[in-house]
Amino acid sequence: MTDDRGQALVLAVLALAIAAVTIVGLRAAQDRILADAVERRAGEAAIEAAGMVMADAQLALVASLRDEFGRPRSAPTRADLEGLAADPVVRDRALAAAERLASANGGPPPWDLSITVAPRSFELTLAVGAHRQRVARRRPPRRALLGAGGAVLLAVSLVASLRPAEPTAGAVPLTMADALRPNTWAMAVPTSWFIAPIGGLRPGDHLDVLALRPGDRATATAVAFDLMVVAVDERTVIVGTGADDATALSVARASGLLLVPLLRSTK
Repeated sequence: MTDDRGQALVLAVLALAIAAVTIVGLRAAQDRILADAVERRAGEAAIEAAGMVMADAQLALVASLRDEFGRPRSAPTRADLEGLAADPVVRDRALAAAERLASANGGPPPWDLSITVAPRSFELTLAVGAHRQRVARRRPPRRALLGAGGAVLLAVSLVASLRPAEPTAGAVPLTMADALRPNTWAMAVPTSWFIAPIGGLRPGDHLDVLALRPGDRATATAVAFDLMVVAVDERTVIVGTGADDATALSVARASGLLLVPLLRSTK
């Protein structure tokens, strides 16, 4: 009888040990699966951010093209496009935007950004953790680029025309574009994007924006810096921003992150 009890005890201990090993293995596998999913999501957001920076750089390139007589050129050459893809400034901006979005989504810093010229697009490849993400940014026709630029200018002109005029003797009224700093664009941000909108904003105020990822492993990171308020009402804040901050802010919103505006002190 004693031997039977001893054998039963040994079997029970072995069963508990096997169960413990199984549970530890399952938890480790679950952690690996979750970490892989986080890396993949961060990589997708990062490559989209880099692609949007590349698209902005392409628009700026086409707008700057001139022939030998100083007239706008119809389309960029292959050499123009390859020069843009190899530009270290463009690459650094794209990688910085990718790093901000990867961090906002809880992923590791991206690395090994590659930009190549394909027959009809720019192809970007980016490594985030163990994953390599790829995106292609199609090069729109020249006519489409000019149409988009004209639409933006028309929108800015319409918004400026709606502002109450305050003429003074001998002064030329300023447009919204005149209020922007060099190499920046006006971006309309709905106040509904923010989980805690700031009341009492005025033109000339400066904002930073935090992106929050809720959950058990919540993270917060700054995605936009020194946005100058150009105009504001109850539903929209129009800010002056650079291409990188506009890209990071748009992708953070599209990724479902919670956005918190921060008002900078003037002192």
